[in-house]
Amino acid sequence: MGDAQWTQERAQLIYAAASQHRIGSRVTDGDTEYTLVALILGSDYARPLYLSDNWETDTQFSWVDGKDEIEDFDPAPDNAELAARARVHAAAERDYISQHGQMDICLDNPGNAEQVRQVLEFGEADRAWRIAESAQRKAAAERAVSIAILAQAVGTQSAAGRLIGLNQSRVSRAMDVAHHATGGHSA
Repeated sequence: MGDAQWTQERAQLIYAAASQHRIGSRVTDGDTEYTLVALILGSDYARPLYLSDNWETDTQFSWVDGKDEIEDFDPAPDNAELAARARVHAAAERDYISQHGQMDICLDNPGNAEQVRQVLEFGEADRAWRIAESAQRKAAAERAVSIAILAQAVGTQSAAGRLIGLNQSRVSRAMDVAHHATGGHSA
């Protein structure tokens, strides 16, 4: 119950912080306007992440993290079209924003603390899935390399396939994967 209680208390704190922001709201620094597209969730905070209206042409400086100096930003007029385009772009960049799942994020305002708790649980599950997916890719590459080494030792893909119970097309695919996994060098 301790972990569940801590998670619920954390969700309450984060929800209180998230309630201070409205996804889709806009601010300006006097030169450029930005749309709030995501909330980065921390242990007890929800930090805003803004996307510049210039994101299509100025990709280097298009993201502004709320931890940066945004005190000088002023509210900007609502622009539903620009806000919608910015939010679509943010959704497409979810992996980048979340640092490939290392950070918990919300791309819309959570409705209550329970939704925040569920986002935090999703984040844990997403990180576990990414670790497992990475391990699976590594194991598949190692398997492909071992099949390729066997095919080279036996002399033909068909003979290697017969030896380990795979058809020739699977051995051929494994050799292609091994070729890419080893950077084009012989396995």
